[in-house]
Amino acid sequence: MGRFHKITLSTLLVTFTLIITACGGGGGGNTSTTTTDISAIANTTAQNLIVGTPMTNFTPLTASGGSTPYTYSYTGTLPAGLGFNISTGIVNGTPTALYSTATLVFSVRDANNVYANTSSSVSFTVGNGAPGSFTAASNMNFSRSNHRATLLQNGKVLVTGGTGSATSAEIYDPTIGLFTSTGSMLAQREKSTATLLQNGKVLITGGIGSVTLSSAELYDPSTGLFTATGNMTTGRYSHTATLLNNGKVLLTGGWQTNQSTFTTLDRAELYDPATGQFTATGSMTTARKLHTATLLNDGKVLVTGGSNAVQPLNSAERYDPATGQFTATGNMQAFRLQHTSTLLPNGEVLLAGGDNGHGNIDSAERFNPQTGIFSATGSMVTARSLHTATLLTNGKVLIVGGGGGIVSLADAELYDPATNMFTVTGNLNTARYSHTATPLPNGKVLITGGEGVQYNTLRSGELYQ
Repeated sequence: MGRFHKITLSTLLVTFTLIITACGGGGGGNTSTTTTDISAIANTTAQNLIVGTPMTNFTPLTASGGSTPYTYSYTGTLPAGLGFNISTGIVNGTPTALYSTATLVFSVRDANNVYANTSSSVSFTVGNGAPGSFTAASNMNFSRSNHRATLLQNGKVLVTGGTGSATSAEIYDPTIGLFTSTGSMLAQREKSTATLLQNGKVLITGGIGSVTLSSAELYDPSTGLFTATGNMTTGRYSHTATLLNNGKVLLTGGWQTNQSTFTTLDRAELYDPATGQFTATGSMTTARKLHTATLLNDGKVLVTGGSNAVQPLNSAERYDPATGQFTATGNMQAFRLQHTSTLLPNGEVLLAGGDNGHGNIDSAERFNPQTGIFSATGSMVTARSLHTATLLTNGKVLIVGGGGGIVSLADAELYDPATNMFTVTGNLNTARYSHTATPLPNGKVLITGGEGVQYNTLRSGELYQ
């Protein structure tokens, strides 16, 4: 409260001396002389956090007026792993332990030590998170679909290219839960490949921009820059790239467009990081695009399905790096393109879903490298293509999203190799297909971008617990 201490009037000058005593929450009363009151807007949104999941920056109070700089403070104890900036009033960090619900009171004062008459009472809780649940992650800097996400050796994730992203690239840091821009790619690419090399760099190959690309480039995490490397022998997109045990990268098939001509490729080539050059290797037994390629435990590569120029395929073949040749192996139980292929802990390969030319299918099968035979396994709960399949640390496989055209799926399911059964798990926060799913060192899975409802290209990310 305040009172007039002295009033002096004259015909030439009127002098006012105003003494103000201000009181505010969290800091008691202070006396100062000022001409402008400090005020604040409180944000009392409860913070329900999960151990190991970075929180979004939270500002309990927004101050205005008074004399800057402001100083923020709070009473109570923050959950372990969180920090508080007394200059900005921002709470952030990654919770590291469970925390029973507690209320903290935040206050702010100006440079004259005058407290705002508004404080903010905020409830904090930290739990383990429900197993099998998806939680929102921060948004990417750009909307993307048909992009690539690569786990780097430092535990961060490189996100490159895709629809609507031009030449941009960005890094997701699991420790702070944020995407930040990194160096730009040398070319705009959709439906390219991104492969982590043994030296820690990432090889980006082909894709389509305004034309089918034969160029390739390398991303160096130590500099954050992309640099050109040798060109492929053949321009291609919707192809595969597989890191071999010898450190080279095998590229197979794909599509090539030239004006109104579309060519499905049977050609394959090898990239050698030691020379930065691509060289042709043996051709596949069948031209194919939108197929899968999986490195087997014996060092060979299993190539399955996809489509030729006319229809989906049920054929499969193996590449032997020792001979540089492809040989046919047993046919799949179903015709499928835009499916997934996942190496299981026992060395077998799970093939799930896809499009058989008449629509999405729910069937799944396993390939046994010892016998060369595909055998049916339990069917998925939902028919899907353009989905992702990720091997989890517990040996199960997480199947996420999918769809195509105006249809996009928000449901997810788990495959258990021990029972050969698929079971429902938590739903995505946003339905999506043509997205990415990247297993993180903390056991969670990062989902990014894709196409949502009505061809809506997405910026959003989420984490599977």
